[in-house]
Amino acid sequence: MSDGKPATGVERIFGHIDPDALKVVRRLLQAGHEAYLVGGCVRDLYLGRSPKDFDVATSATPETIRKLFRNSRVIGRRFKLAHVFFGPKIIETSTFRAPPQQDDEDDPLITHDNEWGSVEDDARRRDFTINGLFYDVETRKIVDFVDGMDDLDRRVVRTIGEPELRFREDPVRMIRAIKFAARLDFRIDDQTWQALLDVAPDIVRSSRARLLEEIYKLLRSGASRRCFELLLEAGMLHRIMPDYTRQFGRAAEGTTILRAGLRPGSADDPVDSDDAPIEAAAEPAPDDESALRNDLPDEDRLAEAGAAFARGVQAYKEARFDEAREHFAEAQRLAPHPDTLFNLGLAQQSSEHHVDAWRSFDELLEGTTDDREREDILAAQAASRPHVAWLRVQTNLEGIVCLDGAPMPRDGRGVPSMLTTPGAHRLDVDREYRPVELDGGERRMMELDFAPRTPPPPPRRALRALAGLSIGGTAAAAGLGLGAALVDDDRARLGMGLGAAVSGTLALTTSIVALAIHRRTRRWKPQPPLQQCPP
Repeated sequence: MSDGKPATGVERIFGHIDPDALKVVRRLLQAGHEAYLVGGCVRDLYLGRSPKDFDVATSATPETIRKLFRNSRVIGRRFKLAHVFFGPKIIETSTFRAPPQQDDEDDPLITHDNEWGSVEDDARRRDFTINGLFYDVETRKIVDFVDGMDDLDRRVVRTIGEPELRFREDPVRMIRAIKFAARLDFRIDDQTWQALLDVAPDIVRSSRARLLEEIYKLLRSGASRRCFELLLEAGMLHRIMPDYTRQFGRAAEGTTILRAGLRPGSADDPVDSDDAPIEAAAEPAPDDESALRNDLPDEDRLAEAGAAFARGVQAYKEARFDEAREHFAEAQRLAPHPDTLFNLGLAQQSSEHHVDAWRSFDELLEGTTDDREREDILAAQAASRPHVAWLRVQTNLEGIVCLDGAPMPRDGRGVPSMLTTPGAHRLDVDREYRPVELDGGERRMMELDFAPRTPPPPPRRALRALAGLSIGGTAAAAGLGLGAALVDDDRARLGMGLGAAVSGTLALTTSIVALAIHRRTRRWKPQPPLQQCPP
């Protein structure tokens, strides 16, 4: 362990540490845990650069970190870590990890990475020596188990351990080696470069989502031309971007580029952090060099999906969860992929869209048979359980069953069933309604037994009464008219004539009303069941 480097490189670090990162480290130390600043922030501060973000490594587990910091949450599948939030800022806090145990000795590809270890274990499992440095805020010294400070002084990118094995464990490391070399204007160690050339065909075994993310970082690195020249020289560019290789105007293989004679572009922006904020699991792919393009939409849609995915990662890291949700949804629409869908579920959770998050994780569960994958998905989905509720309804009435004015879908047995939010709801069934109060995580089966809806009898009694009144009025009018004809007195005759006229008018009106009621009675039918939900 080398602590005796020039004071100017180490001493300038403490005065440029982010105050919130310092708070995280000191709270972990006060709780009895080991804690250090780690990775890219230490590297950049040592070089006199301004880090884009600060990462912390600790002996505390992710769940312990979450309990220590109320403003935190645990994320990740392959690489579980905690995000500690300070407004829009995130301090990534990871647990010391040991080198992962491989399930298949013939295939060193990493598929999970959650074996806890010591600080030295954590240093030795990292990708490059320049990223394996820890800064102790108490002693104000760099803890270096891998001679990373020597490589920083020599301006060399070198893997920790045997380079071929490290690249086969995670092929994306090859792209990261090129990014650091171009971005920092370093050279790649000879042994590391030779291993990169040998393992280059394995790049197609990486997760597509992680590849797209790293390529997007290359484009934003300030040294993108140098990055793509190195990708071309390493024999990787034509494997991941064949059309761009042709546009670049060179053959994919057999071309030598004089790296020493080329300089990277502007270096104002810091290098991205060492670990993606939302890690995607590496997945095997066929040996076909065009594997990245198989079963995918056209190239333009794939490029748009990759850009949307990278924007989602950046927005999530900056705690802009609504934007992250929109970007991941766009990426999933353009090029559906399980890693994108998982990140979409995380963004939906963080933006309080828990019902949507639950459905996203359900969709992932339906598409996987791998036990480890299912465990990761279920663990992530569990965070939404207190924020969702399930309701099923059985009723004796026919018609659409509505919850808060929306029709409830029916399950495989034809029973109305719906995932919703906890709280007060209104349930409508064929013009009958009931209030419903659901608790978080509750699974409610409601059996509604309403009184049978019997139609009222047709209004025949009123019809008979009106018919009788009509007949009576007609008879009265006829009688009065006959009497008026037989009486000699003019006044009596006039009075009886007027009575006959009134009785006749009443009889006529009653007859018209009776006829209308009769016609309506012939058309009368019971009301049909409700065919749409109430507003």
